[in-house]
Amino acid sequence: MAKEHWDILKNSTPFADDFWVLSDHHIQYKKQVFKGEVLTLKTYPEKPEGIRQPRKVEFYRGEELVLDSRTLWILMDSQNLKIRRVPEDWLEKI
Repeated sequence: MAKEHWDILKNSTPFADDFWVLSDHHIQYKKQVFKGEVLTLKTYPEKPEGIRQPRKVEFYRGEELVLDSRTLWILMDSQNLKIRRVPEDWLEKI
């Protein structure tokens, strides 16, 4: 889901040719979900933390949050394969 979201947004950023590497992943399972239930999945980036870009992923059953996830990503320069720091305000520009 994060990759699909990035694929939609990347061309409106100066980082279209770069790629993200996952550095940390935390999941909280809040409620049990059963086969056949309809879930709504949401994902959105949060304000950068140094070289790390946090992203939230949430699963809802109706209005009820059943899964809460936070991942930290690091942007890599595709040319030199080094870490690329994104400006703190980069999300406001897309």
